[in-house]
Amino acid sequence: MPNTFFQFKSFTIHQEQCAMKVTTDASLFGAWIAQQVNDATRLLDVGAGTGLLSLMVAQACKGEIDALEIEASCFKQLSENISASQWSDRIHPQHQDFKTFETEQHYDCIFSNPPFHQDQLATGNKATDLARHEAGLTLESLISKCSSISTSTGKLFLLIPFYRTAEVIAIAQKQGWHEFTRSCVSQSPKHGYFRTMIGFQLHESKAIQESALSIKVEDDAYSPEFMQLLRSYYLAF
Repeated sequence: MPNTFFQFKSFTIHQEQCAMKVTTDASLFGAWIAQQVNDATRLLDVGAGTGLLSLMVAQACKGEIDALEIEASCFKQLSENISASQWSDRIHPQHQDFKTFETEQHYDCIFSNPPFHQDQLATGNKATDLARHEAGLTLESLISKCSSISTSTGKLFLLIPFYRTAEVIAIAQKQGWHEFTRSCVSQSPKHGYFRTMIGFQLHESKAIQESALSIKVEDDAYSPEFMQLLRSYYLAF
């Protein structure tokens, strides 16, 4: 029987009550965000799930993080994971639907690994479909709402399927966001890209920082770039 938890160097993720488990690409995304937000003071995790991204970011910065999760059993697990961590005083789980989330707070960093499947067949499992399919929260509504609760220098980080990259950029531009950084992810140099990690900001950038990253190299070992990003988190490195 596989473990119901994932052990990182500085925290543990229990996940048996959450539809979306810890994944390699989500871990990579958390580390990628973390290296860019060390000066952020107020952050928001939309669709926090197990709390993976919030915990990875909290390890790297000293800001306050609001972590929203809509699904009840997953929110319970999120709260337990946060409570057991050393950053429980700075991460604030909230059982909220982002579509109806009301706040007077303005955030200088918002990040999300959103439900990004669009036309694929649903599984029939309500919790899984809520986590994976955007019927509950479309990218348009996500990005639009982020515009209204961000500071003027706010940043938005998203993990999306590679095939939706151009679509997401177009949606963001209509909402006043400007792309400033992008990293396309492949499983190995032999594979095509399958994820895009992308960052937007509300003021125009002079140049977009573009990069590409393979999780593994040809001999199935983790790539040096992947290991460098995850070195502060993965026990294996």
